[in-house]
Formats: sequence, C-alpha cells, structure tokens
Amino acid sequence: MAGMRTSRLLVLVVALAASAVSGAPAAAVPSHGCDGSVPYRAGTDGYDTFRIPAALRTRAG
Repeated sequence: MAGMRTSRLLVLVVALAASAVSGAPAAAVPSHGCDGSVPYRAGTDGYDTFRIPAALRTRAG
C-alpha cells in the first residue's frame, strides 16, 4: 500500500510541476544574452539573410 501512495503522490507532484512550467509565458523568463547588439540583421548590407561561418576539422581536411 505504501508504494501505491508514493507513486500517486509522485504523479501529482509531476503533474503540478508540469502545469506550472507550461503556464509561464516565455517573456517572463529573464534573458541572459546580449540584448543591445544584433550582429547580423536580415535586410541590411544588401543581403536578405546572413550565413554565420563555421569551422570544422575533418579527416579529409
């Protein structure tokens, strides 16, 4: 019986936590990034999109 109570309590706690997390709007979460600078903006410098370069090292060079 104790195992069943524990598992019901666990289900209740998980359900309440999931509803609390999904109910919060994304705007309410503080941002840790840099909001004052946008290095690549579409529609500027004659380009509609920017490709951010990446460097990868492979066996082929």
